[in-house]
Amino acid sequence: LKTHKVIDVISTRSGEALRHFFKNISNAKQVKLVAMDLSMFFKNIIQEAFPNAKIVADTFHFTRLMHWALDNVRKDVQKGLPKDMRLYFKHSKSVLHRRINELDMDKYQQLSRMLEYDENLRWAYSIVQMLFQVIDEKNPYKKVMLFKEFMTYSSKCDLPEFNKHLQTYFKWHKYIINSFYTNYSNGITEGLNTKIKTLKRISFGFRNFKNFRLRILMACS
Repeated sequence: LKTHKVIDVISTRSGEALRHFFKNISNAKQVKLVAMDLSMFFKNIIQEAFPNAKIVADTFHFTRLMHWALDNVRKDVQKGLPKDMRLYFKHSKSVLHRRINELDMDKYQQLSRMLEYDENLRWAYSIVQMLFQVIDEKNPYKKVMLFKEFMTYSSKCDLPEFNKHLQTYFKWHKYIINSFYTNYSNGITEGLNTKIKTLKRISFGFRNFKNFRLRILMACS
């Protein structure tokens, strides 16, 4: 997380392979922090391998759940509209996912027109805007308070599209709150994944994993 470099690459992400790899790390008990997505499978392995590490839920991964839920509400509303408005909703969907203070007058009018159509869409939009307030807050203590308010508000809205994802938030709330106290995230890993995929594409793939691993370490380390 500090050097932005790939330490190693293994051929599979099975539990057995990961446990074997982590077991060979000599200073595992000295690892202080692990940033990760919302995989319970990986979390359990990390807790076994690095007993003293603080787990941080990656901001991108937990915020996109709310955006997915908002988009599902939008699609549901869109289905019952005339063809011209269905197209309007589809082409204007990006305004729903932006901070309201970032919209110019034209975008704001698009947003207002969309929100007029359905109460559930208005509730869904307000949930995502409230999450933006949590993310944008700089003070970690205020951030925790806003997050608790966000969870209460979102639960009271009781929108089916959000409820499943809110259950994930409840399961991961401790690790989401951990993310408020650090600048580290999983963004570095996501960027390296993109770089590796690009490397694989321009090389027209690799038949041999050993060669692929060496090429990644050369390019990313």
